[in-house]
Amino acid sequence: MTVADLLWAWLASLEGRRRPSTLATHRGYVTNRLVPRLGALRLGELRAFHLDAAYGAWLAEGLAPGTVRRLHAMIRAALAQAVRWDLLATNPATRASPPSGRPLQTPGVPDPAEVRGWLAAARAEDPVLALAASLAALSGARRGELCALRWSAVDRSGGTLLLGASLGRHEGRLVVGPTKTGRVRRIALGPAALRLVEEHQAWQRRRAAAAGLALPPDPYLLSYAPDASRPVSPDTLTHRWRTLCGGRARFHDLRHFAATVALGAGVPVRDVAARLGHASASTTLDRYAHALPAGDQRAAAALEAALEPDPGGNDQSARHRRSQAWTRNGGAP
Repeated sequence: MTVADLLWAWLASLEGRRRPSTLATHRGYVTNRLVPRLGALRLGELRAFHLDAAYGAWLAEGLAPGTVRRLHAMIRAALAQAVRWDLLATNPATRASPPSGRPLQTPGVPDPAEVRGWLAAARAEDPVLALAASLAALSGARRGELCALRWSAVDRSGGTLLLGASLGRHEGRLVVGPTKTGRVRRIALGPAALRLVEEHQAWQRRRAAAAGLALPPDPYLLSYAPDASRPVSPDTLTHRWRTLCGGRARFHDLRHFAATVALGAGVPVRDVAARLGHASASTTLDRYAHALPAGDQRAAAALEAALEPDPGGNDQSARHRRSQAWTRNGGAP
């Protein structure tokens, strides 16, 4: 078996387990980068040396370090599958040296006044964009998840929104697939968000009636079609929002806004991670650590208080009392 054989077999194994858009991106990298550079090698002959040489060649061709790291992640995943398939004893990519990563940049976060102004402008000009942006800011959902929403995803009695699919483009067509992490999540919606949804659905009914059309049994919530039978494209939301904001913000910034406001209000990181659909709370912490200044200040205050001298001047006595408490608690603070 060659490395090319493995890569194609690995891609085939991902069918149905990854979004079509993700698979399309993977195929592009395999076709244009991995197979031309490494595909002819016999699988058993592949060494970390070959991988490092490929990384160096790609960097010399002008590929960004982040792109090379992505190629490394793909070949490492394919080789890990080869180990699970008993085609290899070890994974040579674990011993390779891809270019080092840069620290995560703080995402751009618009302030609440800006968001309120933009939403007001959207409501006056574009009802579909207005609801999409409002839900993005209130839920933190990704744009593809919002575009895939149907009326049935909204539970008015329970005050929840079901995010179980994502709309993306595959080979020029819009395709509904799984969410980015493959997980389905149900998140809470407040009264204001539910009211916006109800008002939008009433607008969709009036619009369909004016066109002499009937809405389908389960219409798309975000649709420019008069009968709401076709979803809006995620790219359309991106372009319309950027135009509305004069190029000063991206639609995705509304997701950052939702995360930052929730964390700044003291919502536990795990709860925010679940709402955003992150694979783990560590992802949320890495990306939004800047939104936790109050927590960091509390930590500083607690640590300083633990080291302060006794207010009565008997610091030795205070240390003795803390030592006794530590002993009674079995070493627990």
